[in-house]
Amino acid sequence: MTQYLEAQSGTITPEMIAVAQSEFLEPEFVRKEIAEGRLVIPANKVHLQKKLQPIGIGIALRTKINANLGNSALSSDAACEIAKVQYAVKYGADTVMDLSTGSDIDLIRQRIIDEVSVPVGNVPLYQVCKAGQRHHCFVRSVFNGSARMRRRFSVTTTNAPCRSCSSACCKA
Repeated sequence: MTQYLEAQSGTITPEMIAVAQSEFLEPEFVRKEIAEGRLVIPANKVHLQKKLQPIGIGIALRTKINANLGNSALSSDAACEIAKVQYAVKYGADTVMDLSTGSDIDLIRQRIIDEVSVPVGNVPLYQVCKAGQRHHCFVRSVFNGSARMRRRFSVTTTNAPCRSCSSACCKA
């Protein structure tokens, strides 16, 4: 069950308690904010079984810092991306977004997730484009692939460009 559904049913989860403690709030307040849709806990269940420490993102909470990183076709490798993510977390990143577009995307993403205790997100359309598939944004194959990717890699969030995608791979 999702944090949202748990909150709506009146249940306070261990993740809600962890967020309440880190934000110096009462767990019931955190639950109510989630139930009202004003707070989210981006916590993939598989990543929770590894190193993930739940955080809350919402209007009543501290501002969070997101670090965008990822390899490109021109430079970087897994070791470089791990070093980047370690520095990002060391210097205060609350979340990480993997924007890799180069080689070994799956390997790099898994290593990042295994390395950090913060939520990790990605943009699956970048990988679809990298694979040479030509799909317009928001088609079923992207979302199906995105769901599989979240389960496989313990990715907490996924994003996709807007409907008027300007990526070269989505034009043809």
